Amino acid sequence: MRRFLRKSALFLAPVAAYMLAIMAVDPFDLFPVFAALGPPQGIKDTVASGNEDALYKFIRYRNRPAPNIILGDSRMYSLDSGAIRAASGEDYFNFAIQGASFGEIADAFWFAAGRSELKHVFIGLNFLLFNESNRKDRTTGAKCIVRNPLLYFCNYPVLKASLEVVESLGSGAIPLGRPRMDKEGFWRYVLYEETVPGYLHRYRYPQSFVAELERMTAYAKAHAIDLRFVIPPTHQDLQRRVEEMGFSAEVERFKAQLRELAPTYDFEYANALTADSANFKDPMHYNAKVGRGLVDEIWGQRPVYARFSRPSPPAPP
Repeated sequence: MRRFLRKSALFLAPVAAYMLAIMAVDPFDLFPVFAALGPPQGIKDTVASGNEDALYKFIRYRNRPAPNIILGDSRMYSLDSGAIRAASGEDYFNFAIQGASFGEIADAFWFAAGRSELKHVFIGLNFLLFNESNRKDRTTGAKCIVRNPLLYFCNYPVLKASLEVVESLGSGAIPLGRPRMDKEGFWRYVLYEETVPGYLHRYRYPQSFVAELERMTAYAKAHAIDLRFVIPPTHQDLQRRVEEMGFSAEVERFKAQLRELAPTYDFEYANALTADSANFKDPMHYNAKVGRGLVDEIWGQRPVYARFSRPSPPAPP
């Protein structure tokens, strides 16, 4: 028996050491009780969100549930929660996930609804991700780790992020990706080479997404949640490219669907904001100055470019 215990201890010692090392670094804060003893929070936030943003956001929300949330992809992710607090007088948790698919946005909504009595929900949606063929799913794994923390220790993004945090502590610099082309080159890449064609390749109008939106908005009405949609601005070059590819009717169908379901702020149309390339980092992503303007228009209730609409009242019997 002693020999067996000795061998078991020798076998388990490296496993225990590995688990303790991951817990000590804990880049995603799955074990917040140790946070004060670990690396600086700013480094962990930057590294964790850059490696696996869905897992980062799900764990952060589990640790700090909030009644007011923002959902969407990178366009909503870039909105400043501090500016929103200043404009609205309320705190918001930015639950937007970089590169999110619609399914991931819906998963984040239901995850939040299961952990907080929601009050305000702003969901950023755009036509390119409203595609039945876009089924990217990082949120299922994130939910599994939240339910079963042992999975944290055999997750590659967790290991990679842990090593990058340690590297940053040693070098004083956070590892960052480097752009491989200038703005003009990337602009063309988005429009013609990969991004827009990639999103619209094998496009199918997503009836299942519509059904899910109906379920979400029905839940919001039943629980007195103020749920609103935001269609973020894109540059007119992108809008024209989508039109050239033959999707004008589908874009209008998408927007009409949102307007039927909940109050909607639409910034994606031809106007002075979307005409100026200086307002955008690339055709899909507006810059920080425009982001501050969106906050002022939506939460500060000072519309300039937003086309705001509410669902039509039901027809009388």
